[in-house]
Amino acid sequence: MQLQKIRNGLNPRKEKALIQEADTLLHFDKNFFTDGKEYTKDPLLLDKRRDDVAALIEKIQKRL
Repeated sequence: MQLQKIRNGLNPRKEKALIQEADTLLHFDKNFFTDGKEYTKDPLLLDKRRDDVAALIEKIQKRL
């Protein structure tokens, strides 16, 4: 949720690469969800995504 809010506040002309990176992390593909009810319980996969989101938030905050 926080990444989505930060992403929406970025200037698309100046921060296109950061917006694309955020969009990639905000999209949860079949590795995470197989349907509306089934999702991964793999802690390594979830921790990696969480770490990637946190790193991007920090990267964006340093640039602003």
